[in-house]
Amino acid sequence: MKHKLGLFSRLKVIDRLTKDLKQELPDMKGLSRSNLMYMRAFANAWPAKVIVQEVLGQLPRVNEGA
Repeated sequence: MKHKLGLFSRLKVIDRLTKDLKQELPDMKGLSRSNLMYMRAFANAWPAKVIVQEVLGQLPRVNEGA
């Protein structure tokens, strides 16, 4: 069952995630609340099946030593 959170609850989750990430990764930049919201919006706009490697990276490897 899909659980939908209200706006206030979603913001609380993002605030908590921001705090936890900054605590676990203190040297990493870009973990602000607004950046996490941008990341979420990007992920929603571009489903995982759309984001793939370049065509060359998708081709099967051949035995280069043969």
